[in-house]
Amino acid sequence: MPLTEKLSQDVRKFPPCRAACPAHVNVQAYVALQRGKFEEAVEVIRRDMPFPAICGRVCFSPCEDACARVNLDQAVAIRALKRLVADIEREQGRVVAEPVPKKYSEKVAIIGAGPAGLTAAYELAKLGYPVTVFERMAEPGGMMRYCIPDFRLEKFVVANEIAYIKDVGVEIKTGVEFGKDITIESLKRDGYKAIFFAIGTQLGMKLNVPGEDLEGVINAVDFLRAIALGKKITVGERVAVIGGGNTAIDAARMAKKLGAKEVMILYRRSREEMPALPHEVELAEKDGIKFYF
Repeated sequence: MPLTEKLSQDVRKFPPCRAACPAHVNVQAYVALQRGKFEEAVEVIRRDMPFPAICGRVCFSPCEDACARVNLDQAVAIRALKRLVADIEREQGRVVAEPVPKKYSEKVAIIGAGPAGLTAAYELAKLGYPVTVFERMAEPGGMMRYCIPDFRLEKFVVANEIAYIKDVGVEIKTGVEFGKDITIESLKRDGYKAIFFAIGTQLGMKLNVPGEDLEGVINAVDFLRAIALGKKITVGERVAVIGGGNTAIDAARMAKKLGAKEVMILYRRSREEMPALPHEVELAEKDGIKFYF
């Protein structure tokens, strides 16, 4: 049986919340362990993905959308419970993972230390492969480190999760740019038998309308990255953000925190159709941001 078909059959056997989760984390298991067994709950999450505290903050929580509890009253607060157990574990002292012994000699190279690259490295290391992640930036984490603002995802949380991945046995080399410092040929010469490209989606979308290249107009992803890198950005007194996703919300709230007196979000559809998380929209409104639909 092809692997994809087997995975599809396995997913169909899962409860709705777990089937909806992209990583198919065992939701029911770690929710059931909430009564004092916090370390065990985090370990259940880490069986399927390495970012319990990060996902507990910024995941779009499709598990809650699929939760069968809505037929009775409301969905279980799955994401909040994930954050709770991960934060309790960290506050009790960082857990150092046991290094996984290397079972295989075939080296694997991963280009990019964002969520995809680090997750692939984590899973391969658990299987016993020697894995090296090459990252162009000075710090690993990708968009988690260089795009999501601190008020949504603290940098120490990202650093803590990555430290656990390194404990498992993943080597991370930063300041290494593919195409300049390393190539496919050089990696093969160094003995790497497989290469996984995880360069991410680091470019914001263009509107393709007149005026978007004028002074004072900046893409939200570039804006948030510049802030994360410590660059000085002058936002002016009035800021308009076009879009209704979480990145738009992040950009609007950041502009407000940088001193803009008036910030508005312009979205072409209705409030109900906004892809941004409702909780993030509410926080933006509390910050004084205006919405126009």
